[in-house]
Order: sequence, then C-alpha cells, then structure tokens
Amino acid sequence: RAAAELLYTHARESVDLRSGFVLDAKSQQNGAGARRAYRDSQLLWLKAALVMGNSPGSEDGEERGDDARQALYAVFQYLTDHGLWRDVRLEDGRFIGEAVSARSLRLLHSAFEQAVRILSSRTVGKLQLGLH
Repeated sequence: RAAAELLYTHARESVDLRSGFVLDAKSQQNGAGARRAYRDSQLLWLKAALVMGNSPGSEDGEERGDDARQALYAVFQYLTDHGLWRDVRLEDGRFIGEAVSARSLRLLHSAFEQAVRILSSRTVGKLQLGLH
C-alpha cells in the first residue's frame, strides 16, 4: 500500500490539468522540447488509484474513483481505431509512431486485470468507474 500511495501521489502531481494526462517531467528536463505522456504512466496512475480507492478505511475513495476514471480515459486514448496501442503522446495531443514493448503490454494487462477484479468483487464501495 505504501508503494501505491507514493505512486499515486507522484501521478497526481504530474497530471497536466489541461490535457488530463500524466506528463513525464524528465522529457522536458532533457531538453526534448514538448513534454511527453507515456501510456505506462497512465497505467500506473490507474493501478495506484484503484489500490488507494479500494483500500480498507479509504476515506477519499470518491476522489480516487474520479482519478481512476480519468486515468482509464487517458489509457484508452492510446488505443487506435484498429485495436493497436500507441506508447507516447506529445503535449499537443499528437502520438509518436513507436513500437510498443512487451513489458508495456504486460503492464497494460495487469492494470486491466486489477480493474476487472475490483469491479467484479462487489466490494467496490465508493469506487465506481462507470464501465457498463
């Protein structure tokens, strides 16, 4: 839980309010120009929000549920109409055509597996993602 809380806090601090995506600070520090939003960052934000919002005694489950919904929306923006996943989004909303690593797909599977497990457990409580 401590790792999820640290990850959740970092993700919340990195969310760009205009776009609703977690932007990577190091892409700007390296002089790469526009900051980038990596799909993995959105997935980690989703996983952390799910863990934190579904933890026993979580008093801000509704806020974390909102974060989980926003993170899930961000993740789905990386999916093309043809069922392919993109990996890197520029600050202006364009995507970079790069190959997606197998490690990245494993994280994607893990995040969705966790979301399905939580949503199907009926112990969701205040955490509702609105997936019907």
